[in-house]
Amino acid sequence: MPLRRRRSHYQLFTEFERGRVVGLREGGFSFRDIAEKLGRNVSTVHDYWRQWSRGGTASRRLGSGLPRSTTEREDCRVRRMTVLLCTASTAEI
Repeated sequence: MPLRRRRSHYQLFTEFERGRVVGLREGGFSFRDIAEKLGRNVSTVHDYWRQWSRGGTASRRLGSGLPRSTTEREDCRVRRMTVLLCTASTAEI
């Protein structure tokens, strides 16, 4: 039977926690000690440290994925049309 994971394993590091990881690691703490202090998985702490040490930063990159095909205004118009024409098909809208 698989082990249950705690919710903290799936949450992102806050800015404060990122700083703590870097500071504790530079202070000589092991990955296991840091993970125990923060209540996180050891591999998560190790991955963050490796990402930070390679690039000097480990902030999340925003905007990944495909660019938007419609504007906010067009999205609003489509939503309004779906409410008005609730029986219409997608192709008609």
